Amino acid sequence: MVIATILTSSNTCNVEARDLERVSNATNNNEMQARVSNWQGGLPLEVHCKSKDNDLGVYTIADNENFLWSFRPNIRGTTLFYCNVSSQTYGVAKFQAYNHHRDKMRCTSFCAWLVRANGVHGFNQKIQEEDMLIQWEKPAQNGPSLALN
Repeated sequence: MVIATILTSSNTCNVEARDLERVSNATNNNEMQARVSNWQGGLPLEVHCKSKDNDLGVYTIADNENFLWSFRPNIRGTTLFYCNVSSQTYGVAKFQAYNHHRDKMRCTSFCAWLVRANGVHGFNQKIQEEDMLIQWEKPAQNGPSLALN
């Protein structure tokens, strides 16, 4: 089962300080949590995330809001969630929000993705810093598309 919520935050406080408390219960249940945060600086962000079995839907989140979901990785180690995010100003970015093979050591209980003007930044829970950057793709002539293939 996957549970998705949108969280509102009045400021962009420290990722590890704010979120480690939320994930402490998840660790006890072998659950993972993933989060996409809109830190573009005042712009809305459309988010569409899904796995092979779970389409979490399309959401528009305001600046400083978060799209958060929890899940249990499957026993085969093949869990994969991917997301498309769309900004009218910057375009579309496509990324794997959780890939068990990549993230089993990187995100031991929590994967955070911070959407900024220069792209989508991946936060490494183990080393407590950002370690990935996914660049924006230029929008198509008729605007960005969130279609997940």
